[in-house]
Amino acid sequence: MVKPYVWLKTCDDSIQVVDREIAMVCPFICQEISEKGTGSSKSSAICLPEKVSLAMLNLILDYCLFHHIQGHSNKERKLYDEEFVRIVADNLFELAYAAYNLQLKPLIDLTCHEIARTVEIKSPKEICDIFHWLDDRAKEEMLKLIINTTCNPSRRLKRLMKNKRKEFERIQKNVEVKREEKHVVDERPIEELVSYKDTLGRAGCGDLLRNSDGRWLKGYYRKIGTCDALTSKMWGMFLGMQLAWRQGFHRLQVESDSN
Repeated sequence: MVKPYVWLKTCDDSIQVVDREIAMVCPFICQEISEKGTGSSKSSAICLPEKVSLAMLNLILDYCLFHHIQGHSNKERKLYDEEFVRIVADNLFELAYAAYNLQLKPLIDLTCHEIARTVEIKSPKEICDIFHWLDDRAKEEMLKLIINTTCNPSRRLKRLMKNKRKEFERIQKNVEVKREEKHVVDERPIEELVSYKDTLGRAGCGDLLRNSDGRWLKGYYRKIGTCDALTSKMWGMFLGMQLAWRQGFHRLQVESDSN
């Protein structure tokens, strides 16, 4: 009898063909097959959730295969689990998050307990460094999951989660403020807006410098875009004084032909 297989697509765009019976140990994959009918071919491969990479998928399938096989004693399963989670911290956190996304509760419990045990000997900065590959919301989800899963959650995890939540709320508040600033409504009457628009035109400004005898020293002309007459004159005086300052003239008498 030919073994049934299922096609899975990881977040790093790798398509794998795996034993259907082993893959369906993961509730997420089982649900995708039963409800959507996907995974029967390469063209309809099941798209696994974000952060479930090829490396993490292979680890999870190894875990599922061992625990799916009948005949292992409880002692053998315990020894296997202890050895399974003896990996570097970065990979352990990534494995826990992948198991969380695939809804594989036994592996979630196993990895979260190991993480809680591991972080007890780490500083808050080291814990934050381990979480560097997660965005703010995912970090909060992962911390909450670890605390709720473990029987004796780490104080450092609780404090870190509290700080991350405050940071997330601050970021959200800043986003809302910026969104409100972008949606400022000009409440002036339409007649006022139209009358002001009628006074605008393409404008330029110019200026010249004379000495105390009235002799021409320097001058300039510049286009300044669309504005009213007063703005044009103000720009003219400002740029003229800048020019005089650069030429070394610091005592000026400013005259304008505008009333």
